Amino acid sequence: MIQMSKVTKRYGSDVVLQNADFHLETGDFAVLQGLSGSGKSSLLKLLYRETEADEGDIRFRQIPISQILKHVLRREIGVVFQAYRLIEQKTVFENIILAGRAVGTPMEEIEREAMRLLERVGLADKKTAFPNSLSGGQQQRVAIARALLNKPGLLLADEPTGNLDKETAADILQLLKELHEEENMTMLIVTHDELLLKQQHAKIWTIEDGRLHEQAFS
Repeated sequence: MIQMSKVTKRYGSDVVLQNADFHLETGDFAVLQGLSGSGKSSLLKLLYRETEADEGDIRFRQIPISQILKHVLRREIGVVFQAYRLIEQKTVFENIILAGRAVGTPMEEIEREAMRLLERVGLADKKTAFPNSLSGGQQQRVAIARALLNKPGLLLADEPTGNLDKETAADILQLLKELHEEENMTMLIVTHDELLLKQQHAKIWTIEDGRLHEQAFS
């Protein structure tokens, strides 16, 4: 589904990725792990084009990612962040439907899918609530629903449990695993959580000194 070949990324004189090769096949459930500052978030940003590679080739469904219009890529790739990135002045429902508006989906379709996802993540009764009235786990569930609104083929999750307690983190990881299977999507999760690393059939990638290594399935 997505492939990086000989990719190098620099920030000034700091090389965060060096000659990196990486790939995900359609349907993969994968984990990316590494120390803080090792380049994990930079790799994700390259995949959803928040930043550009200095060298190398990145392809999504065999098309160079630089040739894909950004609004098309936003439909195809959903992103979940550690810090949730919800708009405090908008309700849960309004936060979710923004993702559909950004890519021009008809409003009737947006609202129908938003309600389906709210029910799936267990927050249908929070439709009109504001983010600051929710727990961290609930806010992350809203963020996941938002990321799935456009029915992406690939979901990227950048430390989605980093701000959560152990029990809530386990619930979120279980939800992501279930959604991977139910929604038939490819998923890459950046995490240090041992619970997820022990999941069966998870493809595990590690990053160290800007280089990527694929491990055998757990």
